[in-house]
Amino acid sequence: MINQRDVLVAIISATLLLSGCLTPRSSIEDLSAMNKETEVVIVGRIEIVPKIQKEDVSVKMALGTDELYRTFILRINEDIGEMTDYINDRDNMVVVKTEEDFYVTSSRNEPFSLYGGWFYTKVHGGSGASRSTTLYHIINGMKAEFPKNAGAVYLGTIRFKRDEFFNLKAIDFAQDDYAAAQKRFQKKFKTNMPLVKAKISQAKVASSKK
Repeated sequence: MINQRDVLVAIISATLLLSGCLTPRSSIEDLSAMNKETEVVIVGRIEIVPKIQKEDVSVKMALGTDELYRTFILRINEDIGEMTDYINDRDNMVVVKTEEDFYVTSSRNEPFSLYGGWFYTKVHGGSGASRSTTLYHIINGMKAEFPKNAGAVYLGTIRFKRDEFFNLKAIDFAQDDYAAAQKRFQKKFKTNMPLVKAKISQAKVASSKK
């Protein structure tokens, strides 16, 4: 059975490699992928409001998918200044699917930080390969602090709000899905490990561009 997340990563990787970018990370599927001595699992969810619909994204590639419109790439843990869709640091770029939980490993010795991200509005392959993205930069980042003895940390639901032209205009977050997120996490990974709620500090200034 083909894993849709693997297909998404393959498509994005193929598109980005055409412009010299590296391949982003994706959610882990097994806790064995995590170094329990030095890492924690960050659990969260990305939403775009209003939702991006399938017909909003133009996809023309030999390897196609119906799920690209739900793809979002996060910039985490290191701020590179102005946000771009050029990936030159695989460790700090993560591809996730909107409306679904993501599970990302991060250092347990420092806060997890989110500096923004982007989604695609056009991906065309072939000899005239091109892509269009909408970017959002969180100046100074949104930081999540947690105890160093935590194994899994609940970030919450991060909502990027957009206008009718796909410009991302604002960001907010909520942790009201904590109980359900913990059940989903424990069921997926077959573990009794609890989720620890992160303490969030959100930057007040942010910028968006296409």
